[in-house]
Amino acid sequence: MSSHHNFNYSSHPPAVRMSTEEGKPMRHRGPFALLTIATLLGCTASPRRNAGMEPAALFLFARTHTPTPCESQAQTGARLVVRSPNRPAHSVLRAEQLSLSRAEVPALSMRVGPAQLEVTGETADNYSVQLCAEAGAASEKDAQALLEQVRLSRADKMVLLTGTQATAEWPSSAYVQVQAPQDAPIAIDGEYAAIRVMGMRAPVKLSTTHARITLIDTTGDVDAKAAEFGVIDFSGERGHVRLDSAWEVNLNFTGERFEGSLDAKAAQPVRVLLPPGFASSFEATVRRKTDFACRADLCDRVSVHKKDGKFVFTYGSGEPALHFTSENGLVLVDSTDRLQAVSRRH
Repeated sequence: MSSHHNFNYSSHPPAVRMSTEEGKPMRHRGPFALLTIATLLGCTASPRRNAGMEPAALFLFARTHTPTPCESQAQTGARLVVRSPNRPAHSVLRAEQLSLSRAEVPALSMRVGPAQLEVTGETADNYSVQLCAEAGAASEKDAQALLEQVRLSRADKMVLLTGTQATAEWPSSAYVQVQAPQDAPIAIDGEYAAIRVMGMRAPVKLSTTHARITLIDTTGDVDAKAAEFGVIDFSGERGHVRLDSAWEVNLNFTGERFEGSLDAKAAQPVRVLLPPGFASSFEATVRRKTDFACRADLCDRVSVHKKDGKFVFTYGSGEPALHFTSENGLVLVDSTDRLQAVSRRH
């Protein structure tokens, strides 16, 4: 069962480009692609600015929902105008929903082009996939034509998001929200797709490029890969987790022990936040001894040795449950209580 709602308004924020069709790469990689990357990475600064000694930011791990343009339009009847030099004269919105039963789709698979995608684990037995599509052009007719190309569809047990090839003058964007059964596996393959997953207990497999993957309160097996300047954020206290980022990883451990295992690898920084009294063993591997910084209450119990030409910093006894590896950057370990104390002073 699906439903559609169209809205018209006369302003448009910077938007995210859609892919042309299923399985085909986008041809545009110019200045508008740079805008797309900045939008999808959200609060991440430029790679050079983000390579310093600052700890992971706590707000990255907030379990919050950002309203889509369709929700804002429905609630207020108007939208804030975000001035853009390439803002089209006419912009349109469409809300669309796809409902799937657990019997039809025991495990959800999705393939998405450029979009902002949010998945929330629920106690319900069915899936609800909601699309908010947005397009703009010099005329209302052209804007509507672009909007009609942005579609959710189903191919057997896979949900596809397809859309237009857009330029800076005629942008289109997509926001997808999924409410999924907590114990149903999900697999998402994205390109220029920012993915946010919260509260899932079943296995989660995610991949994207040029964008951010955020995982909050997932408790099952996790396999996440962010390629081509992608970023991964993870917050939790249990699971069997593998994270592989082409830029950085931010970690927030919410319990005194991590139940399971975690292997986080990044080309550049790995930033780790620990609660007071953290007791799980970990191992951090860096190229140079000075690439490791520890500013938590357990730092005086960290030892170091050299292995295969790299420096390995170890905390705790026995086989480490947690592995942090930076191939060419820093591993930074901080405590959440110290960050909160600094925040209160400022």
